[in-house]
Amino acid sequence: MRHFELIPITKALSKAPFDCGNSYLNDFLKLYALKNDKLSIGKTFIGLVDEEYVGGYLTVSTAQISTESLPADILKKVTPLSCSSFQGRKIGH
Repeated sequence: MRHFELIPITKALSKAPFDCGNSYLNDFLKLYALKNDKLSIGKTFIGLVDEEYVGGYLTVSTAQISTESLPADILKKVTPLSCSSFQGRKIGH
């Protein structure tokens, strides 16, 4: 029987091979999930299968804010995916 566990993202896991068939989701994991986790705007957990490979991931956030309402200094720090909103309030704050 396969063993599956969710563990907090690490730098090594964010770089591990992963392809779910959706380039936006693949790119988010590799390029932005760890950064957003460190900024506390989303917490990402990696689904590790048999302690060997990334089988999936999930990111939890508290809210969304329209990118159109953000000041320029904040907007330049936001994940540049093709979306019109991003996670709002920092988790734990």
